[in-house]
Amino acid sequence: PQLTAAETALLEWWIRNGHDFEKKVRDIPQTPSDRTLLASFRTGSSPEAAGTSSILPADEVEAAQASVVQALRSLGVVVMPLDPSRNYLRVNFQNLTRPADSVAGLLSDIRKQVLVLELAGSDLTDAGCVALSELRNLRKLNLTDTRITDAGLSNLARLTELDALNLNGTDITGAGLRPLASLKKLRNLY
Repeated sequence: PQLTAAETALLEWWIRNGHDFEKKVRDIPQTPSDRTLLASFRTGSSPEAAGTSSILPADEVEAAQASVVQALRSLGVVVMPLDPSRNYLRVNFQNLTRPADSVAGLLSDIRKQVLVLELAGSDLTDAGCVALSELRNLRKLNLTDTRITDAGLSNLARLTELDALNLNGTDITGAGLRPLASLKKLRNLY
């Protein structure tokens, strides 16, 4: 599929502002229209979010505790709904201000609601993967460029609903992937 207009605008904004992979979104200058564009991705109202309906479970869950969501956000974790009418969440550690392992444990309080988890580029280690194994509804997990190894990956074999897993840039070996063979719903492994 081609990029949507909103996705193209987001890339143009990033390029206009120096296309720096190390900068946090909050550190890049934003006009009012830029803030509106960014907010559309945060709230799930962008066309980019439309593809998430296929991963939403039929069953509903209760809303995540607002205090837990606020605590995560205060640490730089982006928490947003996948669909404005449902309680399922996308969580992204892109602006994290503390070690990922110490924050991963906080996800247990919203484990039923988290369907998409982005940890790419974080300092997550094998210890943090133990906490991730509690996220039994998780559908998509991005661990690109994290510090996990085969030992940590074995914890993820409990994520029976996992559909997509990205392990690019990690120290995972072919042998380390064997425990994932039991994940019958895993369709996309990078």
